[in-house]
This record gives sequence, structure tokens and C-alpha cells, in this order.
Amino acid sequence: YHEEELNYKDRSMAEGLDRFLKAQESTYDRALAEIRSGRKTSHWMWYIFPQVKGLGFSPTSEYYGISGIREAKEYINHPLLRKRLIEISEALCSLDETDPEIVMGYPDDLKLCSCMTLFSEAAQEEDVFARVLKQYFKDQKDTETLKRIAISVDQMRRSDAYTIEHFVSGRDLMYRAAEGVYSAYGRWQDKRIAIIVGGGNNGGDGYALSVVLKKAGIDSDVLMASDKRSDDGDYYYEKAKGMDVRILRYEDKADLSGYNVIVDCLLGTGFAGEVRDDIRNVIKDINNANAYVISVDINSGLNGDTGEGKAAVRSDLTVSIGYYKHGMFKGNASGLIGRLVNADIGIELVD
Repeated sequence: YHEEELNYKDRSMAEGLDRFLKAQESTYDRALAEIRSGRKTSHWMWYIFPQVKGLGFSPTSEYYGISGIREAKEYINHPLLRKRLIEISEALCSLDETDPEIVMGYPDDLKLCSCMTLFSEAAQEEDVFARVLKQYFKDQKDTETLKRIAISVDQMRRSDAYTIEHFVSGRDLMYRAAEGVYSAYGRWQDKRIAIIVGGGNNGGDGYALSVVLKKAGIDSDVLMASDKRSDDGDYYYEKAKGMDVRILRYEDKADLSGYNVIVDCLLGTGFAGEVRDDIRNVIKDINNANAYVISVDINSGLNGDTGEGKAAVRSDLTVSIGYYKHGMFKGNASGLIGRLVNADIGIELVD
């Protein structure tokens, strides 16, 4: 079963995941044996290590390309396809090798990075894909793959609303977001931490983060750049107060020089247009501070669709919530975002 022998003009497009199951029937065992031997020698890459559609130009890449993050999740939730992808990825990790080109050959080494990037995002609970990236690619993910699984702000908003209506409360999602930020950094101990919050749900994520930190025995200061709060944000504001988290108005504590870590929860992905003067000044203070800056969901001041922003936070780490947004890969984003990760908090994606 060779890719170059397939006559795509004489075949109709398979529906759903059946195209992978059919292709793997006679090839998976051979592919696994090749990987275990330390060298890929035959043609099976696109349907054993699937990648997102749009990275290749061949009929094979079009036929087997994963349409987006939703289909990637469907793939990894299929019992047999999941078992096989994890098994063959574990086989890669078991090799005493760190050069992907030696094992996969060129350009399949690049395709492997794309596949591992895709499924490390689609199945964050599985660590094997991250381990392959670490062993063979020094933890570097494929940016082109991340771009292709990003979504618009409007789709994110609708998906969030649908999830809250049918599955998970907004309050619980906010707490999950805070836990995602907490896990993404992992070096909170013995730091002086300022969480700077705005008035919407992005600010609510900041109040929830202060609660998560407090439960872990870590103190933080919450600096309010706005007195407004969403309903869910107000819940975590009250919870934080009840746990003796120090909450101050920003203007009463504008000197950020004493903090090691600053968490930017000013403006979320819903922001567009010009930043107000008072928020612009806070952004300037953050950018001038000698601290490690973490932006929650997106860097405040950046447009989530276009990546444009005349006044925006420069981050060392940006923790996208739910799904990457288009604006994280466009416009000014590359010059403002240091490391970019996504926290999957269980939002059901809608069209």
C-alpha cells in the first residue's frame, strides 16, 4: 500500500475517520516495526502520523489532512486510532536517538513535528506527544500547524456560550482557565506576584488565579485597574477576599518594581479598537517593569483576530484559553508574545 500508487481521481473522499482505519489495516504493523527498528523505510506518513490540512500540496496530504482541531480531537478519541498513535509515539521515545531525520528521513521529520504539535494540542492529557517534541525537536512546536488550528474571536465567543449553556458553568470554566495558567508557568514559589485585572471575564480569570495560588500556599497581590466585574469575576473577587488575598486599586499601588511576576488580566480577546488612556498607562507600566510577564488569553491591547495593537503588553509567556486565536499569529503578535501555550479547558467547539 504505497501513497504514490493511489489513484485519487478514481476514489471518492472517505467520510470521517474511516479513511485512516482503511489505510492502516495493512500498513500499521509494518510502520510500527520500522519505527522500533529506528528507521522509516516505506510510505505511510500521512495516515500513520496525521497532520493538519494545508501543510502539503499532494493529493495524499489533501485526502488525509486533518481538517482542524475538532477532527484531531475526534481522531485521538477514537479507541483504535488513539491506541495506535500513542503506541507508535512511545516507540519513538524508546529509541536512543534525538535526530528525527535519522529515524524518519527528510521531509518526514518535519511532518512528524507537525503531527506531534497537532496532537499535543488536541490531547493535552497525553504526555507522549510532548515527550516526542522534547526528544527530537527540543520542545519546539510547528508554528504553521498552530496557525491552522487557531480560530476567530467570534467562534471562540460562540463556543464558550454553547459550552456554558449545555455543559459547564461559566464559573467553572473561569476556574479551569486559572488552573491552566497556574500549570503553564509552574515557577510561582518564592515569587512576588502582581495580578493586574480589568473589568471583564479576563479580570475574572485573574481573581480566580489568586484563589488557585492561595490554595497552593502562594500569596499574590491583585491590582484592580477597573472597579467593574462580571458576575463570575465577582464570585472569585469575593472568594479571594474571603481567603485574605491582598486586593488593591491599581492607582494605589502603581509601582511594579517590587514584583518578580506580573500577570496581565486587563483585556481579553474581545478587545478591539483603541486602548483607553488609563489602561494604556497600565500597559506602559507593565512593559517598563523588570518582571516576568504572563498574559492570560491574549496580550492586553492586541486584537484577537488581526494581531494589531498600537499599545499592547509584551509578555514572556502568553497562555491562550480554550483555543489559539488567529491574532496570535498575525500583525504585531510575534514581537509581543514570548512563549505561547494553550490551556484546553473543555470548551466545545462550534462552527
